Amino acid sequence: MINEREEFLSYINFPEYISYSKTDYGYLGRFTLEMFEDLIGFERVLTIIARGYMFDEEGNADVKRAERAIRAWCSVPDKKNAKPLEDWQYITDFRSLHDEFPELVDKNGKGWLYRHIANVAAYVKKNPDKVSQAATKKMNGYLREFEKCWRKKFQQFHTSIYDTKTINGWIIRFDGIVADALELGPLREDEIEIPDSILHKLHEVIPENCIEGVEVLIKYYVANRQPDTDWVVISHINLDGYLGYGTFTKKLLAIIPEDILIRSVSNHGVTRYKIMPEFLP
Repeated sequence: MINEREEFLSYINFPEYISYSKTDYGYLGRFTLEMFEDLIGFERVLTIIARGYMFDEEGNADVKRAERAIRAWCSVPDKKNAKPLEDWQYITDFRSLHDEFPELVDKNGKGWLYRHIANVAAYVKKNPDKVSQAATKKMNGYLREFEKCWRKKFQQFHTSIYDTKTINGWIIRFDGIVADALELGPLREDEIEIPDSILHKLHEVIPENCIEGVEVLIKYYVANRQPDTDWVVISHINLDGYLGYGTFTKKLLAIIPEDILIRSVSNHGVTRYKIMPEFLP
């Protein structure tokens, strides 16, 4: 979330499917079980992917290429005996984009996310002694349920923001993703260092298991603060995905004193916060 280029690469390259303890969720990549279970937090993911494929080295934008890339990434293969789609139905199988984006969709229409979840489910099933009970419970037989739910959500992504029948619950649309990507511009590759003096103060006032999360919040704040406000907006679910575990925003964030950061009440998984000046590089 600090170096957006690295974040982009984590969404198009599969992680190493391995865990060193039951609390190690590294095999999920930059995702959490909650993201898989509730299919949330994908707006940022898709926007990062769109930006990665939209801009060339000179910063020129190819909007259509970005649209094709996120469709390929989301692709769900049609069933073997699937009926031909009606004119009003949206395509969800984009195997036709395999030649252009072989890393995002295979020749059978399985997009990157589909294959990643299949890999996670297979790893969890094969290694019950190395993963948490929550992972075993949630991933058991999950691929079939994911395919059904993601296909429905994918169809909603196609809906135009100008469609008069669109309901407010359909938050993510490809039109909006591409528009946001164009507005945000090329991916940033920020490298932000926190001085030892600030790290020392953090270790004095917060528990050890909070340090990593607070470091990320400080760096994200520095990278994303705008000149006209002291507040920065962040998604809880994407922060947890970046950290690789789902407990930071649910349990640990609340115990960080206001001497370090102040945050507003979370709304739909998004909150705004500001870091106190003495903890800024």
